[in-house]
Amino acid sequence: MADPNQRREIIYYAIYYTPTVGLVVIDGIRDLMHDIDDSTEITKLVGDLMQWTSEQNIHAIVTVGVFYSIPSKTPATGAMRPAHAIAS
Repeated sequence: MADPNQRREIIYYAIYYTPTVGLVVIDGIRDLMHDIDDSTEITKLVGDLMQWTSEQNIHAIVTVGVFYSIPSKTPATGAMRPAHAIAS
């Protein structure tokens, strides 16, 4: 399994060096973090995603994931609530 930093580098490379990319789908943003409860790390990740999509003029769809085994625990990523539908 790749380190979260390696995964982020792979995504960065794909976004910046694939000339026809227009949409990026990341299934499981949790895999891009070391600690889901670290708000600083999450802020940095969200900032990276915003920068990449803005600079490359692309869209990104990201899934957060659900922690069924720990129903009472809400990780810091809980601040990024999933949307059931988005129209733009």
